[in-house]
Amino acid sequence: MSRPIGVDLFAGSGGMSLGFEKAGFDVVAAVELDPVHAAARKFNFPDCSGMWKA
Repeated sequence: MSRPIGVDLFAGSGGMSLGFEKAGFDVVAAVELDPVHAAARKFNFPDCSGMWKA
């Protein structure tokens, strides 16, 4: 059985994604338009695809 999939909207630096991962989800994408938070998000989750503005 595969793990459930999560998508993090308004992702910030990735707190929700970290919670998703700890709960057993695979986070496949995230969206963050604020450049400061998008840069932090890229650093914290380099393997997650998504929409970034930074």
